[in-house]
Amino acid sequence: MLRVAARFGKPADGKTLRQQMRWFEHLPVSQQLERLSGLLGLHLTMVPQNKLRWRQEITPVVLVLENASVAVLESIDSDNSARYWLSEGGDVVRESALSELLARAQGDVGVIGVAARGRDARIDEFVQPYEPHWFWKNFRGMGRRITEISLASVISNVLALAGILFSMQVYDRVIPAQSQSTLWVLFVGVLIAAAIEYLIRLMRTQVSDLMGKRIDLKVSAMLFARAMSIRNEARPKSTGSFISQLREIDQVRELLTSTTVGAAADLPFVILFLFIMSFVGGWLVLIPLAAIPLIVIPGLLVQIPMARLAKEGLREGALRNAVLVETIEGIEDIKALQAEPYFQRQWEQTHEVSASISNQQRLWGARLTGWAATVQQLTYAGMLVFGVYLVLDSQITTGTLVACSLLSSRTIAPLMQLTMVFSRWQHAKMAMKGLDELLKKPLDQPEATTLAHCPTLTGQYDLRNVHYSYDEENEKNVLNVQQLQIKPGEKIAILGKVGAGKSTLLKILAGQALATQGKVIVDGVDIERIDPTDLRRQLGWLSHDSRLFFGTLRQNLMLGNPHASEQEMLQALRISGALSLVQQDAASLDRIINEGGRGLSGGLVMLSRLILRQPQVVLLDEPTAAMDEQLEEHVIRQLQGWISGRTLVLVTHRPALLKMVDRIVVMDNGRIVADGPRDEILRRATTPAPSPVTPSSRAQVIDSLDGGIVKQLNVHEGDIVEKGQVLATLDPTRFQSNFGEAQAKVRTLRASSERLEAELSGTPLTFSAETLKEPNLVTRERQLYESRRRNLTETISNLQQSLRLVQDELRLTEPLVAKGAAGQVEVIRLRRQVSDLRGKIDEARNDYLVRAHEEQVKNNAELDAQLQVAAGKEDQLTRATLYSPVRGIVKDIQVTTVGGVLEPGGKLMEIVPLEDQLLIETRINPRDIAYIRPGLAATVKVTAYDSSIYGDLHGEVETVSPDTLQDEVKRDQYYYRVYVRTQKAELTNRAGRKFPIVPGMVANVEIKTGQKSVMDYLIKPLNKVKESMRER
Repeated sequence: MLRVAARFGKPADGKTLRQQMRWFEHLPVSQQLERLSGLLGLHLTMVPQNKLRWRQEITPVVLVLENASVAVLESIDSDNSARYWLSEGGDVVRESALSELLARAQGDVGVIGVAARGRDARIDEFVQPYEPHWFWKNFRGMGRRITEISLASVISNVLALAGILFSMQVYDRVIPAQSQSTLWVLFVGVLIAAAIEYLIRLMRTQVSDLMGKRIDLKVSAMLFARAMSIRNEARPKSTGSFISQLREIDQVRELLTSTTVGAAADLPFVILFLFIMSFVGGWLVLIPLAAIPLIVIPGLLVQIPMARLAKEGLREGALRNAVLVETIEGIEDIKALQAEPYFQRQWEQTHEVSASISNQQRLWGARLTGWAATVQQLTYAGMLVFGVYLVLDSQITTGTLVACSLLSSRTIAPLMQLTMVFSRWQHAKMAMKGLDELLKKPLDQPEATTLAHCPTLTGQYDLRNVHYSYDEENEKNVLNVQQLQIKPGEKIAILGKVGAGKSTLLKILAGQALATQGKVIVDGVDIERIDPTDLRRQLGWLSHDSRLFFGTLRQNLMLGNPHASEQEMLQALRISGALSLVQQDAASLDRIINEGGRGLSGGLVMLSRLILRQPQVVLLDEPTAAMDEQLEEHVIRQLQGWISGRTLVLVTHRPALLKMVDRIVVMDNGRIVADGPRDEILRRATTPAPSPVTPSSRAQVIDSLDGGIVKQLNVHEGDIVEKGQVLATLDPTRFQSNFGEAQAKVRTLRASSERLEAELSGTPLTFSAETLKEPNLVTRERQLYESRRRNLTETISNLQQSLRLVQDELRLTEPLVAKGAAGQVEVIRLRRQVSDLRGKIDEARNDYLVRAHEEQVKNNAELDAQLQVAAGKEDQLTRATLYSPVRGIVKDIQVTTVGGVLEPGGKLMEIVPLEDQLLIETRINPRDIAYIRPGLAATVKVTAYDSSIYGDLHGEVETVSPDTLQDEVKRDQYYYRVYVRTQKAELTNRAGRKFPIVPGMVANVEIKTGQKSVMDYLIKPLNKVKESMRER
């Protein structure tokens, strides 16, 4: 097939094709040939042997032989002899009779031609240059299906007239003549027509669905291929919105292949029905003619609001999908942070907006559909009203009126389908616009560009003035590399602090990100000109974002090498230290891995997958970050043998990995600050840092616990301020409001407490002087007090009056008992009522006091709590004014403009104390620490002033660290930290003029041990490396 492609001017790389075809080996040979042809930019058409005219013009032809081998027929001579190649025969050209070769062929044969829009030989057919009408081109080759749908529409609509003619004949002939035989003959004819129409419409639906399915398969495959081929920096920032954008193709396909095709097929018959109606019913045709614009015009007008809603709906739907995907992907972190309410609120907000827009869309669609249905109903009614007059005038018959009425409904029916298209058209249009934007994004392989084929790469890099920025809107470069050269087989480590640009540089080397400026040359070719398939085949890149995929461990490993044997997989796992994963699990390589590798040490498996690729260039980003020291040592030992002969570039913070490299590149702020042999860079890293001058007390951070808007800024960078001086003022409006609210609650609760106290003690209500300052509050509480007291008094008064009446009745009844006029039971009942009423009186008083007491307890508790809140709010208000805690120098002002926002807990500035004494920090080698102790005299030479002119500072050793400290760069280097306190904070020259020493200056320190002095040659680190920290 490579020779066939070359014959058509489509040269290709065999290594790339073999790697891509590994994933299709399970397919039948004929389907493999179709895939291979597509990858080569060719078109393969399978046709039966007997339908092909065998002549020279049809060659080359592909034949599948009986032993599953493939033959490519190159030419046919005049004597019907054939020249061909066999798949297992290499470049050997064979000859035989054409009939003999065809006898060996199985099934159809493949005729090869150049694809209509061919592209580079090794890019699959889906990734074509963008075409404005990319969706409609999928209807090419669907002519037969469209013809079948149109023919089915013609037959079904013509047969639909049978029912209408049946109604007309029944009213005009059958009923007047009372001919039952004619009725049944006509009825049988209608049944046959209805059955045929049903079958035809069913067939049309099946054909339409089949066409939609084929288009869906083509378009979805094309979009998926494009999505995978988009350059990394051009991808949408939100995965959820990207997914939502791709899903919209279902809406487009459904509308344009099912709804629209059906409506378009039936729409021409509106004219046919109108013509028949005018022929049969005469002037009755005017009514449906008038109804047509009443349906079409509103459908066009409704596109205006629907366009706006469709645009907003797609945007909000994408946002909602983005929130959903982001939440699902980060659910573990969300639970750990207890951030479920935040994401719940985000989801509810986006869903509420999306649902509101969806409701408006449905409302407009319902209005349009309802209006169309109303017009259809009025058309039918109008036909009957107008037709009655024509019947009475003997211009038409009753049957004609009935037939025309039914025909009018049939005429309006396609327009009802058109309203469905109108209601969904804007959504599909906006979806198509979004998909167009997706298809316009730049691809890994630039369109209409011939890329360089690099069958082998040695890993020789040359970076020249390379700049890179992540965001086009942000012009700040995160990477600025003037020059970097990497030789084949070189082993390099990239070091630097977090955010130095190490991983970004690794992405540039891997071709996963393209430099915004400058050139990256690989093996003498610009990396942007190298075919990405060649680059990725020979390059192994393991990043922080690498991930595993759902499936078995074997399937994940085979992504690195589809033809890897089980022994090769086990060897790769052994090198990476992941073999224990297989040995501990009975499922071995068939162990199921969850999405993203959750529940598994994914870094080890991903390293194994990279090893299986056997790349020539290896790029590793913190490969052992999650390993313990024992496993790391094992991996380093195994990798040292495996990387022999390969180019290695690794990013690490682990010192142990440095034994694998022979060169170190140090980065800071996106720039290369050091580059050289490993041992030299490490020796350079052990040079002591200059001894900084620091104040005896630490720099004071001026911050705000609550944050706010800067109302006034009274100082500038470098100003000297006094203790207690106002530095800045925050806008107190918010704090005043909160404090006022808290005070109002305190006053309300205090007034309630005073009222409740009066109720409990039974004394007249009096208020404190502070409460009397609030007349409204006093009036309200007094009214409540009087109301409750009045209610209690009235209740007790009523009960006492009832008690007196019962007592009077008892007093009158008791004498009657002695005379026999009343019974003893009546006396007992009256006595019980007296007792009950006395109890109710006591209960009313007690309930009043109990309720007052409960309210007082609750009120006092709230008052105590609110007093604390008010104190806190008052403290917030007080802290709105920021004071300097010490005399010092202002530096590092974070908010420099009035009106700027200071975040809660954020730093506004720092104050470096200016004191009479300073501290000098220096390092002492562990071998010299025996001579150092607190109290030793020391001499400090400030590098900013010439000591021969301005003199030195005198001081003494104040503290020595209790144990050694580890160097942050060279982890195997240790030192003691020593602080020397000076006697003064300024130098004085011979004329008596004082020169201040401020924090941040650099000094050299001599410590008088009684034997020799220990000196840090801090300003000459390059030429004093060996001597530093060794003198005594």
